[in-house]
Amino acid sequence: LLDMLDEPMPMPVAAAPIPRPAPASPQPAPRPQAPQASAESIEFANPFAGSADRFAADQAAAAAAADASKPWVSDGPVRTPNVSTPKPKPCLDPMASGDPDVGLEGVGLAASAVSNALRPFLPKVGSCLPSGSRGMFEVTASFQVGCDGRVTGLTIEDTGGLPQRVVDCIQGALWKAPFPSHDRQGGEVVELPLRFTGDALDF
Repeated sequence: LLDMLDEPMPMPVAAAPIPRPAPASPQPAPRPQAPQASAESIEFANPFAGSADRFAADQAAAAAAADASKPWVSDGPVRTPNVSTPKPKPCLDPMASGDPDVGLEGVGLAASAVSNALRPFLPKVGSCLPSGSRGMFEVTASFQVGCDGRVTGLTIEDTGGLPQRVVDCIQGALWKAPFPSHDRQGGEVVELPLRFTGDALDF
């Protein structure tokens, strides 16, 4: 027993922990570089690029188109129509209508009779509008027509925006309009809208 006590007793030695390397923290993956956009791709990506310039150009084009469609009288000379004053026609008898309600007052001018009488004449008045003019102009004329079919009074109620030199030409020609005769001895008032288009006239 003493011999055993003289020998050192082996002591258990605890194993020292072996340090483990700390796990590496994950590094973020590199972000892919965006490709450089060309001028064409920038314009495609931004639909409003240059929109102010395009809007201004569109407005200018629309204004030019509107001006081109407006009625316009050229600076050319007016051409006096080749018309002559009609001969007087016999006045009609107001009693010939057979309508007792008409009496001495007469029935006056029928619209169809006026249209038939003036249709060959009015296109000639269109020459008052200078060549090269465009658009439509509506002139309203009021006629005082004697029972013999001749104009005894004339007023241009609406010039339709035509210059005075053209209106004077039209008025001078309309004094020679060949209305049909009628049965109103004191005359008949007829108001006509006359539409000029280019160098043509209709009503």
